[in-house]
Amino acid sequence: MAKQVSPEQIELFEKLTREKKFPANVNLQATIDQFKTLDSKSASAWIERALGMEDLEDVPLVQPTF
Repeated sequence: MAKQVSPEQIELFEKLTREKKFPANVNLQATIDQFKTLDSKSASAWIERALGMEDLEDVPLVQPTF
């Protein structure tokens, strides 16, 4: 039987939903709710994907015009 998602994984994923740029069409609360139903291995994959997303605080680089 697969190990259920841990409280630590849930906490980290919720933090990532506040810090990363998820696509505009993603319902974050529904995504968090779905995450809470995952097994630990799937949760780890979701976390890895979220870690690779752009930070909300990142400002696009304006290239020099010269």
